[in-house]
Amino acid sequence: MKFSKTETTLYFLTILTLLMGVFLLPYLPDKMATHWNQFGVADGFSSKIVGILILPIAFLVLAFIYSLVSRTDYIKKDHLLKKPLDKIIIAGGIFLLLIAILTLIWNLGYYFNMSYYIIPPMGLLFYLLGYLIIDVKQNYFFGIRNPWTLKSKISWQRTHFLSGILFMLLSLMLLFGIFYINYAFYLLLIGIIIIITITFIYSYKIYLKEKKNKIEPFSSKTIIKIKKIFFYLFIISVIIFLLFLFIK
Repeated sequence: MKFSKTETTLYFLTILTLLMGVFLLPYLPDKMATHWNQFGVADGFSSKIVGILILPIAFLVLAFIYSLVSRTDYIKKDHLLKKPLDKIIIAGGIFLLLIAILTLIWNLGYYFNMSYYIIPPMGLLFYLLGYLIIDVKQNYFFGIRNPWTLKSKISWQRTHFLSGILFMLLSLMLLFGIFYINYAFYLLLIGIIIIITITFIYSYKIYLKEKKNKIEPFSSKTIIKIKKIFFYLFIISVIIFLLFLFIK
């Protein structure tokens, strides 16, 4: 069976994470910290064998799910769906690798606030998610899938346009999460709840308006313009973040 580039990348990251854990096994404590609370403080521990296997297993699960989805004819034959799926999966894999590296470093005795190093990359992940779903094609595998977005192309398009913007705004707030680290987790949780609630209500309203022929889809020019604005806004935000980090 031939593996795709994304599958190969995931399996490579699986092996890399496992090799890092095995190589450092003699230097790790018998009880490894494997979970941190919302304040970045370790509150869950496992044996070091379990500790070094958790992330490789997570990679294998991610690779297995991706393989199942990407090999369906529905996704395999449609590059407009497969491309964003590949990008978010790879980004998720890199994020897991970061967690694996930070976990090993912490358990080697270099203690730090885990949230300080997790929240900003999580902001990057949410930015990519928002940027990709803002114009994702209607499908049954990923996106804001409810009875109204799946029945209505206009509801799908407008709902994902809105949710993409909201996720990118949330990502920018998370990027600066290290400056209010004790509240960053709550911002993330509340932000996700708000986005889900807003998009759920919005998709239903758009669906009703479409039935009455009172609404049109956004033009491709509008979507491209908004994506460009948020791309530049993101670059500016990253620069400001790095400046603040340097000053601090």
